[in-house]
Amino acid sequence: MRKAIMYNRVEDYLRDDDFIRYALDGCSEYEQHWEECGRSKIDSISTAFNKAIHILQNLDNCTLLNDEEIAILKSRIFKTLKHFGTQN
Repeated sequence: MRKAIMYNRVEDYLRDDDFIRYALDGCSEYEQHWEECGRSKIDSISTAFNKAIHILQNLDNCTLLNDEEIAILKSRIFKTLKHFGTQN
């Protein structure tokens, strides 16, 4: 079971492969954990969570990241999803 980690920085969510899978396809063995982060009563946690979700779901229209950051993030996402797909 995953440790009860709740990030308070957007960057931390965007570096977490399990969060990326959750945000992009909603299927994750840690879905309950991520939903708890989104409902956190601690503003910094819920704000970072919601911003990270927004970034991932709107990558093609994202103004929060520069072009290089978007390219790096997309590359990481594709590698993560490809790796995840080979495990099934």
